[in-house]
Amino acid sequence: MDSTQKAILELMDQRTTLRSFSERPVEPELEELIIKMALRAPTASNMMYYSVITIHDKELQRALQKTCNNQPYISQAPCMLVFCADYQRLYDFYEYGNVPEKCRELERIYLYPSEKNMLLCTEDAVLAAENAVLAAQALGMGSCFIGHIMDHCEIHRQLFNLPPLVFPVLALLIGYPPDNYKPVRRPRFEQTYIVHENTYHRLTKEELDGMYGTRFHFVPENRYKANNAAQQLYLSKYASSECYAEGVRSVKKAFENWRGEPVMEEEYSQYKEARKDGRR
Repeated sequence: MDSTQKAILELMDQRTTLRSFSERPVEPELEELIIKMALRAPTASNMMYYSVITIHDKELQRALQKTCNNQPYISQAPCMLVFCADYQRLYDFYEYGNVPEKCRELERIYLYPSEKNMLLCTEDAVLAAENAVLAAQALGMGSCFIGHIMDHCEIHRQLFNLPPLVFPVLALLIGYPPDNYKPVRRPRFEQTYIVHENTYHRLTKEELDGMYGTRFHFVPENRYKANNAAQQLYLSKYASSECYAEGVRSVKKAFENWRGEPVMEEEYSQYKEARKDGRR
């Protein structure tokens, strides 16, 4: 293993989340470089089913802080990138190219984007964001993922002027750490619980206790009236959580746009038959 390989692996291994930023701005040329590296991420069929929105408006950042669970570091970060699943661009191309009309002429089915397309676009967006994370790390900066950008989809759609087939799946805060900052490298679950060979291994009760019990210590006298670590974890994270409920509602609402013209079973059967006889 040469020095370059070691440096790359060390960079990946030492990455931590940064939630406190110095006032030093991210140089425009470095922000551009980070984005350039993000765009080099793996992508399905080289189609880049995502868009990146750069946020430089502090008023907008403060608005996003409120819609993203009031996390104070959102407005403090000198650089914010929003990664969106984007199938609108491709479908606009189809529409401008009169693809629906051509499909009718050829008696072929014009398929509107489905949940599968949504997931495919999300994969692309997340891969690009991770490349941005590593690029920022290599340039001496830190970063923080914001998953709550999926909440309040109606508000975010208005703030970002998003068409129906674009959905923000994550935001990324980037900046320099403050003076005397000491990163905390948090441990991960043991590999034996996460990595399976050939087939999936469903963990036993004992293995689950070993995995979660060592991280989430059960406190007998707890405010959730939980009787064990599992109850304590669930009740502390999800039960009576308005924030969690909003996230569930928002994502369900967003998925409605990806089922605008669902393919019925009969239509799909016709589609498969058309493929068999060479018409599709």
